[in-house]
Amino acid sequence: MSLSALLQSLKKSFRVALSPWLIPYYLNTSQELLQKASETHKKEHFTEALHYLQQVMALGDKSSGVWARQAIIYRQLNQLDDALHSLDRALELNCGNLSLWNLRGMILHNLGRHADAVSNNQRAFELIQESGIFDGSAPNENERLATKGLWSILGLSQSQIKNYEEAVAAYHNVLAIDENDALTWFRLGSVKLKLTAFSEALDIFDKCLGFDAKNRNAALSKGAALLELGRLVEADEIFVQLIRTDPTNVAAWSNHGVALHRMKRYDEAIDVFHQVLAVDEDYAPARKNISATWCAMGVEKLDLKEFAEALDLFNKCLGLDPQNWQAANNKGLALLGLKRFLEADEIFLELIRGDETNAMAWSNHGNVLRETNRYDEAMDCCIRAMKLDPEAPLYQLNYGVALEDQDRLDEALQQYQAALRLDPNYALAWNNCGMNYLRRFLAVLRQNEIEQARSYWKKALECGQKGQAADWQDEEFNYLSEATGLGYDQLVEELSYGLPDNPKMPALREAIAEKRKQDGSSL
Repeated sequence: MSLSALLQSLKKSFRVALSPWLIPYYLNTSQELLQKASETHKKEHFTEALHYLQQVMALGDKSSGVWARQAIIYRQLNQLDDALHSLDRALELNCGNLSLWNLRGMILHNLGRHADAVSNNQRAFELIQESGIFDGSAPNENERLATKGLWSILGLSQSQIKNYEEAVAAYHNVLAIDENDALTWFRLGSVKLKLTAFSEALDIFDKCLGFDAKNRNAALSKGAALLELGRLVEADEIFVQLIRTDPTNVAAWSNHGVALHRMKRYDEAIDVFHQVLAVDEDYAPARKNISATWCAMGVEKLDLKEFAEALDLFNKCLGLDPQNWQAANNKGLALLGLKRFLEADEIFLELIRGDETNAMAWSNHGNVLRETNRYDEAMDCCIRAMKLDPEAPLYQLNYGVALEDQDRLDEALQQYQAALRLDPNYALAWNNCGMNYLRRFLAVLRQNEIEQARSYWKKALECGQKGQAADWQDEEFNYLSEATGLGYDQLVEELSYGLPDNPKMPALREAIAEKRKQDGSSL
């Protein structure tokens, strides 16, 4: 501020005529107050320091530097809105100061205004380009640190608003300024985890640990990367070591439980999650993980067709996490397996009422209708599920099952094949194709059409092998096995030979006919 400007300010403030010889007195007073502000600030007497700065401003010194110092103190007092106001005034007077832009970006980030922080820092970089601050000369240390800070806050804020690729680019710019910044390497690795670039993340966390082998956050994140790469034992070793170092590390306990869960050591996983709650009873992820583990155990029981045990596990799961719609859906499937159709359908309908776009619930509602012979309604549900999620092979398959239950074998086969186009490795679809061909095989075998039977049997066997014949032992194939008195493997071996030359074929046909007569089967 010029002497004449200061004089005018003082005249206005005190409403007296000041002689030029008084000006040095006020200058000395201002400098003394600034000195006191600086001294008390260093002692972390922030309120007192702020008081001195406000006295300086009352004397008329409202320079960019004073506004900036006031902003710093407001930030340390966690009065972030006041800090932001002071910074805005400072930047009005000195818009080319990178440190001020950097501090403003930090405050916006701290306020959770991440999009504004991004805009702030991008504006700072535009000013750098427009002004040519660094043209023809290397930046000084303050400019270098301010630029590094701008890139760092830009990376943090971009990550918060899920602009992960932009965050990666920002962190690389930080590392171009300081390649040994371990914290930025860690932040970069964390973003790579969110981008599911697990191998890259693993390499980065190894680099972090090279800077500091005792960095627990880097070790924990390395374990998380290994976990996602399926290297479960290696990941768990890291979590266990972290627990040995600090038994109160709830994140390590939680990830240890997740590793056990993925190794299907479910009972141990649940014990670990309970241990997490013993350390921190408010740690919400632990309750969700217990719920998820019970759900996984229930799914295994579903696969084994142990429906009552599955139902108990899903009820436990929902007791901890009532909003877990997948557990509710699986509970419905367990009830469906127990032939408790009305209860199952109530669950699926409740899921649909909660979310009419829930394709899985529509499909399973259709399964209940199919089981109760309401085929037209069942197929309508299947069609709705397919429209909601056209890339899901399960809904194509379920539609095929509804068609096959009505003996519409050609249409059913087309649906199974449609499912396989979506997922060529879909074992259940291969099995259903095989079952479809097996039913055709049985039909022509009864009519003694041996050549056609051979063709269908060959196709059935090929499909069964691709699907690992997982479901064949339950329905028609099991029926054949019982009818002939042959075990599953022996039946496959017998029927794999040329059908016309197989001496057991007449006996096989007679056994099937007798079995049909006894139980009234539609086969």
